[in-house]
Amino acid sequence: MADDQKELDQKELTLGDIEQKWKETGSRIEETVLACLKEQYQREFEITRTAVSPGEMLVRLYARRTDAEELPFLVHMDAEGMITDQYVRRLVLSPLCHEAEKRFPGIRMTAAILEDPSVPEYDTSLTLFEYLRKHEVDRIVADVIIDEESGAAAEAMLPFFEEESCSLGAELVVDFRILQTEKYERAARMFSITPEVSDAFLAHFDPLKLYAGVIREGKSDFTELEVMTDG
Repeated sequence: MADDQKELDQKELTLGDIEQKWKETGSRIEETVLACLKEQYQREFEITRTAVSPGEMLVRLYARRTDAEELPFLVHMDAEGMITDQYVRRLVLSPLCHEAEKRFPGIRMTAAILEDPSVPEYDTSLTLFEYLRKHEVDRIVADVIIDEESGAAAEAMLPFFEEESCSLGAELVVDFRILQTEKYERAARMFSITPEVSDAFLAHFDPLKLYAGVIREGKSDFTELEVMTDG
């Protein structure tokens, strides 16, 4: 009888079994994370995306407040159940992204601060300038996607980023991608799920043009944007 049970235990799980197991695991993790976020910030949050896979030592989730128009932020849970979130980092970056989108209709922007993602910060009253000074970081990277039909031009945005670089005392590394309208809308929807996107991911949208710029101390280090690709 014991041998029969051992044989059953050693049988491989079906794909359906594995999917169901991880669906249940992911659900429990999401409940735990949401409870933790509510306790920390006294706000209600929702999960927009969860990455859980067998054998992974770190679970990555994206959450956002249910009562505010804010981009999602990254939450980590390690193998010991330790939860760290980047809500404050997303919070301080939101005004920069919103101001760019307000000034230049037809773009969507997401930004990130280059530092150790495990560094905790829970003071929601910080401004972006204060955050950079407190954590002793001076570089922000941003992705800007542009709808080709909007008429927005990457070159016309440079003064805005130069001004922000000067006022923040930070280096801004910005990629501008011009997309066909349909692909722009798809990429914009992805920003609403997870703003942490990579060059490889955005390359799948086949940008018509890709420009790159680095702005330091309020000035760009080039006279005009370089065309990186031309699809």
